[in-house]
Amino acid sequence: MESELGRLLADYRYSAERLRAGLFRVVLGCGSIYNHASVPNLAYRRVRVGSCAPSQSLSICYVAKRDIAAGEELLISYGKTWWSSRGVFDAKQKPQLLLPPPSSRTAKDSDPFRNGNARPRAAPLSRLQVAGDAAEEKNSFEVHSSRTGSSARFAGGDKAPADDIVDLRSAGGLALLGAVLGPGVDAIHNQALLSYDVLPVSADLVVGVARTSLLVPPLLAVAYALLGSVLPSLAASILGSENAGNLPLLRGLSPLSRAILAVTSTCLIIKASELLISAGVSGAIALPLLMLLAFFQWAVLDGRLFALALALVAAIGGPLAELPLMWLGAWHYTAPDYWPLAAFGLGATSGAAWAGLSMTTGPCYFAVTTDAMALGRLFASWRREP
Repeated sequence: MESELGRLLADYRYSAERLRAGLFRVVLGCGSIYNHASVPNLAYRRVRVGSCAPSQSLSICYVAKRDIAAGEELLISYGKTWWSSRGVFDAKQKPQLLLPPPSSRTAKDSDPFRNGNARPRAAPLSRLQVAGDAAEEKNSFEVHSSRTGSSARFAGGDKAPADDIVDLRSAGGLALLGAVLGPGVDAIHNQALLSYDVLPVSADLVVGVARTSLLVPPLLAVAYALLGSVLPSLAASILGSENAGNLPLLRGLSPLSRAILAVTSTCLIIKASELLISAGVSGAIALPLLMLLAFFQWAVLDGRLFALALALVAAIGGPLAELPLMWLGAWHYTAPDYWPLAAFGLGATSGAAWAGLSMTTGPCYFAVTTDAMALGRLFASWRREP
């Protein structure tokens, strides 16, 4: 009697949550919420699928093929309830799962490898199976998602689809944030680094004088939109989205926590550049120290190879992109130690002050790229909230 009542309650809860649940939610991180000590070789991954169509006894859940790998168990969240697919999936099979209500689970479903047998290539499942059987499909109500083949976004683990990393529609929000937040970050190291010659703005603060320009908000609006959204999307599509080894060092961070830490650490790196310059440390010494800090920031908070490549490109190309604006007279560096155009006669002795840069700006561009990408991921996660 009690077991029958338990099954009825489980079915009722399942049906109630199915009514209020829309798309499956993205869940950050890896690992299982169950104790599967009896199946030590099974890999676990939390994943969101593209769409769900309820029927009387089953829910059809579409998963992109790249999110199904042999030997994995997909831990699927439906509303606030977790269901386990418990099975070995062939990546070549149709990317669709049939998920039964909990009362229809059997002992065989809960532990298909309980006898310690070697895992077969395609383990038989009782009521839970990879949909490919026409007899099963005609008993279900199929709803196709327009992004079935590409959207099943997965956050955490070693690889994520590019569209989980950035959202091009978030570029506007990043531009606005760059225009508002950027000048404050920029003013940190401009106390000793450069002087604005067009539309300068200064504020006498307790800790010193913050200097910036009215040119900075629009420039940083474009920079944050590019570095946080457009360029990461392009880089991920070319280089892939794999993580480097066991990075990032801080796993399981929420997008908001990652963004806050990224912006804070960027401010600290930029402040370190200002302190090194004020202390008279040469650029040849300050450059590797600051690059080490910027690299550590990436390793702790990001860890993706394409993000490292993009940050390195920004560290090299960012200072060079300032040269046209400096040639137009927008600003100049007060103590330049890097003359990239020296081979063209525009070196330290040429008298062309606009052609001189500071070595410390490269690591700052690296750090800004890391925090812009963290902010881009935050905006993308907000857009995906159901």
